[in-house]
Amino acid sequence: MNVDLHISCKGLRNADVGSKSDPIVVVYMRRSETEQWAEMGRTEWIKDNLNPRFVKAIKIRYTFESTQYLRFVVYDIDDERANLAKADLLGEVESTLATVLSSASGTFTENLIYRPNPKVKAGTLSVFAEEVKQSNLEVTFAIEGKNLDKMDLFGKSDPYIVINQRVGTNLVPVHKTETIMKTLNPIWHPFTLSAQKLCGGDLDRPIVFDCYDWDKHSADDQIGVAETTLRQIQDCHGDLELPLINPKKAGKRGYKNSGTLHFKRADVVPVPSFLDYIRGGCEISMVCAVDFTASNGDPKNPHSLHHINPQSPNQYEMAISAVGNIIIAYDRDGMIPVYGYGGTMPGGSVSHCFALNGNPSNPEVPGVQGILDAYHMAIQNIGLSGPTYFAQVIHQTAEIIRMNTQDPNQQKYFILLIITDGCINDMGPTVQEIVQAANTLPLSIVIVGVGNSPEFKNMDALDSDEVALKDSKGNVAQRDIVQFVPFSKYISCPPKLAEETLAEIPQQLISYMRLHGIAPRPPMMAPQGGMPPQGMPPQGMPPQGMPPQGMPPQGMPPQGMPPQGMPPQGMPPQGMPPQGMPPQGMPPQGMPPQGMPPQGMPPQGMPPQGGMPPQGAPM
Repeated sequence: MNVDLHISCKGLRNADVGSKSDPIVVVYMRRSETEQWAEMGRTEWIKDNLNPRFVKAIKIRYTFESTQYLRFVVYDIDDERANLAKADLLGEVESTLATVLSSASGTFTENLIYRPNPKVKAGTLSVFAEEVKQSNLEVTFAIEGKNLDKMDLFGKSDPYIVINQRVGTNLVPVHKTETIMKTLNPIWHPFTLSAQKLCGGDLDRPIVFDCYDWDKHSADDQIGVAETTLRQIQDCHGDLELPLINPKKAGKRGYKNSGTLHFKRADVVPVPSFLDYIRGGCEISMVCAVDFTASNGDPKNPHSLHHINPQSPNQYEMAISAVGNIIIAYDRDGMIPVYGYGGTMPGGSVSHCFALNGNPSNPEVPGVQGILDAYHMAIQNIGLSGPTYFAQVIHQTAEIIRMNTQDPNQQKYFILLIITDGCINDMGPTVQEIVQAANTLPLSIVIVGVGNSPEFKNMDALDSDEVALKDSKGNVAQRDIVQFVPFSKYISCPPKLAEETLAEIPQQLISYMRLHGIAPRPPMMAPQGGMPPQGMPPQGMPPQGMPPQGMPPQGMPPQGMPPQGMPPQGMPPQGMPPQGMPPQGMPPQGMPPQGMPPQGMPPQGMPPQGGMPPQGAPM
């Protein structure tokens, strides 16, 4: 079961001079008191606020059978990408997920502790936990305000909306619009929310639209509140107008409202799931790139990240196996293009994108073991150099995708796995390639950092969970397609690495398909007996009409089995002479009939046993 943790604080300590604290909450978890804390997520950053109500929820997978220790740490930061080591600590709270879930009021509230001086009042932290229920509905809003109250003395108003879902007596913020300056008739940009986020998937749960006037030097003023439900929004078919009521003015003589919210658009539509695309035949393919820069160390040195020990796989081998074995299940032909970068070629030149198998015209290898075999071979033949450039590898992957997505009847998605031991030295070109791919190509990029480089921090700039990636030309990525994970966090449990690196892939695939208006195809219906539709072989089977590798063509018996109607080996057919005597017209034993190849040789056009498949069959 998954739960969302909605966090708010009150009465935070003010750590800024001349303004208020700018808080963010970081949530950590561990399953035993001896285990290291692992970061589970961060809220958004809110400026100048000592009573923040955070919109971004933290997702946690709840397990009844184990204790899940939680630690909530509140920081004051000056930059959203700032290192937490340089942030000001405002306070922290420790508890367990079970305690949060079982709070009698539905909300867990605890005093924050400021560890440098526990006597300091640091405020309180509250957590409301809600089970994540599956809903495939999504709502797109286009909202206008009309005749809002004038809240500024020397101007109009600067309105924005906070959308909340009401759960019991709790108001849980789920979305905040942009602020429209100096207007009483704002038109906010359209935005889309899942029904799960908007109202927990419950059509009748109250949704509260709270309209505020932004103020630069004081607390924001409430203009008014409107309440509805997703069911009412559906029933109005995009023609809904709600009055904004200010609680301080309600009941006063002559007061009607503080303006209205007009829903120019409120489309409630079902959203295809990741499995809808997979069942419709969408194929997921992998491309792999391995770091051959000198910072990995001489492979002959046992301390090198590239040292090959048959008894103990290195971090590159573990990362390839952990991630590759998950993806390969969705790749029909199992062939994976594999590249290296930052290596010295046999001729002495440095290449930032070379085929790991030594074949530039066909860099594909069969499966995860093929990647490992090519990697082992390359380590013996390619020198380590540098610097660390990603752009060429991403560009080459983009070319592969363009060549393999020209058939409109096929749906394909690609995952580029980049394994590296250090920082990127071509950040500008890399960002440009990522932005272009995010907006045009069915691609996700997984970066795994091996070793313990202190320079991995610039990878977070590529993993743009909070702020959209922008290149030097001002182009903004419409999708977040990069996930960075340091391998050191999972070195004791590589399967956890795969969970962390691939967790965002389903949503990234859906975001690409929706961005380009691609609906899932109907599920591939298998005929009775569980076989796939005509023309679609089972995974690992060759196309129709071609035998599996090592199997004879239709009409030919398997190796060692006689043709239909023939007796077992050693028993002559009825009317045939005893063993050793050839029938009339047949050649003596050991000689094949006219036109047939000698024993052990396949018929013309058939491959040798255990060798290459028939011409045209897949490898």
